[in-house]
Amino acid sequence: MRIVVTGGSGNVGRYVVDELRKFGHRVTVFDKKEPKDKDVTFAKGNILEVNDCRKAFSGAQAIIHLAAIVSPLSESPERTMNMNVMGTFNVHQAAADLGIQKVVHASSGASYGFDYAKKDLLPYYLPLDEDHPQEPEDCYGLSKKIGEEIASSFTKKYKMITIALRICFVWFPEKVDYYRSLVKEPERWKHLLWIYNDVRDVAFVFRLAVEAKGLKHEVFLISAEDNGTECNSVELVARFYSNRIPFKKHVEGRQSLADWSKAERLLGYKPRYCWRDIIAI
Repeated sequence: MRIVVTGGSGNVGRYVVDELRKFGHRVTVFDKKEPKDKDVTFAKGNILEVNDCRKAFSGAQAIIHLAAIVSPLSESPERTMNMNVMGTFNVHQAAADLGIQKVVHASSGASYGFDYAKKDLLPYYLPLDEDHPQEPEDCYGLSKKIGEEIASSFTKKYKMITIALRICFVWFPEKVDYYRSLVKEPERWKHLLWIYNDVRDVAFVFRLAVEAKGLKHEVFLISAEDNGTECNSVELVARFYSNRIPFKKHVEGRQSLADWSKAERLLGYKPRYCWRDIIAI
């Protein structure tokens, strides 16, 4: 399949590009920055320019959209919203204009609202799933929620296949020391509910999504199989949140507090890595 990956030069993008190429897909990286791998076809451009998107997407059969501002802490709210919302719209519009029938894009677990909340915002229930309300107050989480609505609207109008992957906190093999400290200090990231993804599994699920057949518009919550600590998941919740969060499903041992069973059922996804594959403690 001929696939364009927006943001393919980025930290997650390069793993996605490598995964796609391993399985025989012909990949073009669409980015402002040239990829390190000079063997990859490169189209320089900006997702805020819809004509750049159209030019880069010409001849493609599918788009994987990763290009975005990845945190509200690094950019102004207006720039974050402009890049993530208008960029996502432009990508889908350019694909529709060219008759490209599939767009898979990176949404985020931040769309629920917990990641960057300024106050004590709690889940309605655990484990999180795709049906849990999205109530972000920050610009980043809001931009990702709107991005999912954009994708859905293009399925309704153009009958495109649109898939949004709600990716949670991504861990990279090259950042061992930082993750080791998080594993040992769960209080530092309790607001994230200790949910994480290994970047290699992120690349894997993007490939599964772009190869999937028989879908229309779907949203998938993606997580590692376990929580990112050495502690029991239910005990973690009780320790940091008392009994204020009800459990919708039984959670056993260190099982993730995100339910990725929909991705398993419809995409064939099952996490292949855990934090112990990155960190030797």
